[in-house]
Amino acid sequence: MPDAISNLYKKYKLNEEQTNEIYAQNRRVLKGIYLFSFFFGLTFLIVALVSASNKLTDWSYYGAYVFVGILGLVLISIKKERHASTTLALVSFCCILIYYLLKTPDFANVFVLFAGLSFALIILLNFNPFLFMGLILLCEIIMVILVLTKPDMIHIYRGKILIPNSILLNGLIMYLVFWKRKSIIKKYNIEQKIKQEKEKTEELLLNILPYNVMTELRDNGKSIPKSFENTTVLYCSITNFQEISTKLNANDFIELLNKVFDAFDSIIEKESCYRIKTTGNVYMAICGLPLPDEKHAEKMIICSQKIVKYIEALNEKSDVKITVRIGLHSGKVVAGIVGTQKYIYDVFGDTVNTACRMQTLSDGMKVRVTELTHDLVKEKFPFTAQPEVMVKGKGKMNTYYLSDPEETN
Repeated sequence: MPDAISNLYKKYKLNEEQTNEIYAQNRRVLKGIYLFSFFFGLTFLIVALVSASNKLTDWSYYGAYVFVGILGLVLISIKKERHASTTLALVSFCCILIYYLLKTPDFANVFVLFAGLSFALIILLNFNPFLFMGLILLCEIIMVILVLTKPDMIHIYRGKILIPNSILLNGLIMYLVFWKRKSIIKKYNIEQKIKQEKEKTEELLLNILPYNVMTELRDNGKSIPKSFENTTVLYCSITNFQEISTKLNANDFIELLNKVFDAFDSIIEKESCYRIKTTGNVYMAICGLPLPDEKHAEKMIICSQKIVKYIEALNEKSDVKITVRIGLHSGKVVAGIVGTQKYIYDVFGDTVNTACRMQTLSDGMKVRVTELTHDLVKEKFPFTAQPEVMVKGKGKMNTYYLSDPEETN
């Protein structure tokens, strides 16, 4: 039996978040009830005053509503105890019931009132069913005592009928209380599952889309391509990719690529830049989107330095030596989602193509930049000018190598 009660309690017990939410809801509902009680009583007291009513019953009856309203509003404002709202509801329930027990000679009316108040409280408030069960049992005991000890107040025949009827009614009331609690728990669990699935979906989307693009896609079902005037694009390729792939087995090769590109991601993210994609041996990133950044060229130079330093440090510890070459170019790009079945966030434009050409023309473990990128950061980093070079689709261009990169914290 104790185990059954314990299991029942666990089944209908709320967690901390649910409990706080329900107590907050109950507090709001009770505030409305007490406000109604106050204004209802005050209105009829004014009516009694205007009509010069001298009936003490009118003043005591409606004055009780005003008193309950004021007392309830005062108590509900005390937020130190989270159980206060439910406790106040139960206290109010008992006070109203006792009040009518004392004033009503016909116990049958009190019985009806008790049922009405119970159903109203169940509908309006989310009760702890175990507390409500205690209240029901208390009221049931009081009623039985009154039936047995006050034969002059309650007709014996009617009392014998009321007791079984009240037991049946209280059983129905308890069923409704537990049913409502079960519905609340079920609803909450469904909402939590939906919330968790939504968070998982958003987390997956954030792996391939910037946050603002993801929210735009989520809220509107589509994302409009945008133009960004000031960006710097980085292309980095592993030049001995084919050689490494033949030396290592498939698992070791993929593990090495994951390790290298994860390190690149950390470097890029730390400098508030954005990784666009990896394609085979090529890693592509950009700075200046999705949020504009006036230091886009500077940050990409820092990323380039760190990438080269990382590869050099990795080569000192590994038997497999990796060689990378990096190209940078600054300018305007257009960014947007490509595809309708599988989303890919990509950037397009002459800036992207030129950065790719710089990477192709770069030497191993070197960072090659265009004149435009060089002019943006030449006061902060050392460069070595290179002879004019023919660039496919661009003609002859002045380019520069980043000289003696130093580790940047």
